[in-house]
Amino acid sequence: MAALLLLGGLASAQSFVNTENVWQIKHFNFLGYHYSSAFIFGEEELIDNKVYRRLYECGDSLLLSCSPTSYVYREDSLGRVYSKRLDDEELLIYDFSATIDTITIDDYCWYTLDVVDSLQLLDGSFAKQIQYKVFDDYEVKMVEGIGSLSYPLFPDDNCIFDALDFLSCYFRSGELLLDLSPTQPCFSHITAISEPVESNMAQLAPNPAFANAAIKISIQSPLTFTLRIWSPTGALVLEEAVQKDAEFSLPHSGMYFFTLSDREGRLRQVGKLAVQ
Repeated sequence: MAALLLLGGLASAQSFVNTENVWQIKHFNFLGYHYSSAFIFGEEELIDNKVYRRLYECGDSLLLSCSPTSYVYREDSLGRVYSKRLDDEELLIYDFSATIDTITIDDYCWYTLDVVDSLQLLDGSFAKQIQYKVFDDYEVKMVEGIGSLSYPLFPDDNCIFDALDFLSCYFRSGELLLDLSPTQPCFSHITAISEPVESNMAQLAPNPAFANAAIKISIQSPLTFTLRIWSPTGALVLEEAVQKDAEFSLPHSGMYFFTLSDREGRLRQVGKLAVQ
């Protein structure tokens, strides 16, 4: 990749929509409780003739208990990152190609880019950092390939001052490159899914299916697997051990996502299930 000479040093462009990236996010609720989860990008999906990657949320450092979110992302050659949720229109959430005085307006607020420099990561490398002013007052910093510190994966909320999600740690290829939380330890031994995800290990039929009607899963293996199904909003609605042939039903219509994992927790298949 071409090198970028920035105010703070030499930086190499790093893609945001990349399966080697892992974000550890600290979540807060209105009662003050907090917990951490990791986010990664998964398989490619072709939507409206554009190639996106599905975003997954994971509950542990091994990235095995991961569930698909309702968001997909893509990035163009200029460093512009787009997000799309279900049937909504896609949104431009980052523009790392922007120059000084660029003004970005969305449904929440408007930003003016006023500083471009670089941020040194823990491995000694530099990443392009851009600083926006929101309403000519509040400052938001965004780092190429990483995003912002608050709502890094959903930055349309960055001008909401009571943001509840914050970036704690950022990993690339399993290496910790950014640690922003002195009180919340970063995941240790973080490992991306390295096993191949098979596309035809199991068949769900019928697909599309009808609500409250029997859906059969047939597995081309004598082993026992864990079937997990998530609703269109990302809620886990079914989790059970399955072997060979099994049946289940879903009460509501929508586009569901399913994963099949082996006894060691390795992800073996990811797919969609439409319920009418």
